[in-house]
Amino acid sequence: MDKEKLRIIIYRINAQKVWLTKIFWGFLVFIISLPVFAQDKVIYDNPKEKVNPVPLTYYFEDINHDKELSEIMEMDQGFFKKFEGAIFNFGHTGSKFWMDFEIENQTEERLFLTQENPMVHYITVYVFDESGNKTTIESGAFTPHHTRSLNTDFFTFDLGIRPQRVIIEAKSSSDFYFPLNIQSVAPLVKSVHSNMLVSGLLLGLLCALFFYNLFIYLNTWDQSYFWYLFWIFITIYVMLRVRGLGLSTFWPENPVFNYGSGFPFALTIIVGCMFAIKFLEVKKYSSLGLKFLRLNLFLAVIFLLSILLGYNQFANTGLHLQNWIITIFLSVLSGYIAYKGYKPAFVYFIAYLVICISSIILMLAVTGIIEANFWTTNLVIMANPVFYILMSNALALKLNSYKTQALKQTKENERLVKEQNIVLEKEVAKQTQQLKEQNEELQMTNDTKDRLFAIIGHDLRKPVIAFRGISKKVNYLLKKGDYETLNVIGPSIESNAFALHKLTDNLLNWALMQKGFLPYNPDTINLSEMANEVETIFNNVIQEKDLQFNANLDPDLFIYADRNAVFTVFRNLVDNAIKYTNPGGQITMKADKHPKGIKISVKDSGVGMTDERVQVLFSTQKVKSEKGTSGEKGTGLGMQLVQELVKLNKGIIEVESILGEGT
Repeated sequence: MDKEKLRIIIYRINAQKVWLTKIFWGFLVFIISLPVFAQDKVIYDNPKEKVNPVPLTYYFEDINHDKELSEIMEMDQGFFKKFEGAIFNFGHTGSKFWMDFEIENQTEERLFLTQENPMVHYITVYVFDESGNKTTIESGAFTPHHTRSLNTDFFTFDLGIRPQRVIIEAKSSSDFYFPLNIQSVAPLVKSVHSNMLVSGLLLGLLCALFFYNLFIYLNTWDQSYFWYLFWIFITIYVMLRVRGLGLSTFWPENPVFNYGSGFPFALTIIVGCMFAIKFLEVKKYSSLGLKFLRLNLFLAVIFLLSILLGYNQFANTGLHLQNWIITIFLSVLSGYIAYKGYKPAFVYFIAYLVICISSIILMLAVTGIIEANFWTTNLVIMANPVFYILMSNALALKLNSYKTQALKQTKENERLVKEQNIVLEKEVAKQTQQLKEQNEELQMTNDTKDRLFAIIGHDLRKPVIAFRGISKKVNYLLKKGDYETLNVIGPSIESNAFALHKLTDNLLNWALMQKGFLPYNPDTINLSEMANEVETIFNNVIQEKDLQFNANLDPDLFIYADRNAVFTVFRNLVDNAIKYTNPGGQITMKADKHPKGIKISVKDSGVGMTDERVQVLFSTQKVKSEKGTSGEKGTGLGMQLVQELVKLNKGIIEVESILGEGT
């Protein structure tokens, strides 16, 4: 066999292999596809259950909205697609959608097609029975409620008993979320009751929360409560639309209230951001968070204006993206602020965590990752009251924190007031004491003034008048040359002159002391010399009363004091001793060293004093001066002057006296 024949044989064998391979794979695909082709019809065989037709439904996206039913029915099957999931969910799209499925009812029950998203704007259902007859049913959120074939909150379409084919035409400017179910009367009634129960419970809770927080707001006027009430109000409005209660109950002939799905959505974001700023006190805890929230407020306003201008597709897409971002951000922000120590933010964080988890579960159900049932598809709706209950608790916690802070502030204010009162009482007591002392000083001044006037008016005036009389008598005796009588009255004149000098000197010193003008010039003083000077002054008086004066002080004793003040003290003390000592008595003046200085004493053997007299000896009260043993008069001024001068020289004066024995 030559090479050419061999090549032809090999080529034919290879060609046969290719055809055999094609036949094998085609047969395999046919075998695999048999169950699929067998499953392309929706079978309803249990009147107690409902069937989801979505997995067996083909859809066509009519982007230009230019297809009619006749064109759809004539279109090649290749233009239709199958949806990968349990619920039609095309997100934000402006397209119109056509859905087509075949159905076989193996029961004797009338079948109903339900579409449980009340926010789809226009829905038209074409039902073909086994005879080829067509029934057209129109409904949607933008059509009056009376046009519905059945009075339910969601959209219900009567398919009859023997439907063969169902074609659905639907469009919406909001989210194209399109859950479908086929069921008989029993499960339909159950679904209606369940929907009414859930809707009533959710709206009842929201209304209760609204009025409860309204009452608190009217009592507190807190801005957080204002935005929270606005938030609940918008949520109630959205809930009425989403649950279908708005069109079925509140505005059945005014579907205009269902227009603009993005409008309440934008308001919700605006109010939610404002509430977060006020409630979380973002300005205090996070400047970056405040900037981000303000940016989202600006974007939400932009989207809101876009909706008003008719750019619904752009606005809805942006709002949904913004909603996810702001929800995640507020969860993180509230957690951060709670970590910073603001306790109400923790409850806020839990509330947003509930919303995030429920939204994720809904997304997983819609995409078919988890089972789409009543609970998974309604979880977000049911989570809303939980969210607002938690928010109400957070607000209550914030209000309690305000009360706690106010209570602490009140207690702090009370403490401060108490302290101020104590300080004020002390100050008042101090001022009262000062006033009392001033009054006492004033009284002393008045007493001193009265005493000075009395002394000047009586004790000083009388000697002056006496001297005037003596001067006349002296002149008379001189003219007569009666020198013998002059010698007799001479000592009396000297004694009166000394007394007048002493009185005048005391008055001057006392006046200067009261005015604070008495000079204080301390110097070194020899006590022995000063005692001798005093003895010299009183020598005549001592001799007249036949007194013994002993002043033998140590000539080496010195003190540091004002000379005039000390001399005045000595003079007054010796004068008092002479005055109150009987003739023939004894006066002793001595000085001894003492641990604190020099102790000087003037002691007499005179009449002495009672204890009562000793107590008032240095008193500023007006005390009557007693006459001396020879009728000597006093003013009561000397001992007070002595005390002041001793104090001026930083000394201490004490009195010891026994009545009848001396002082």
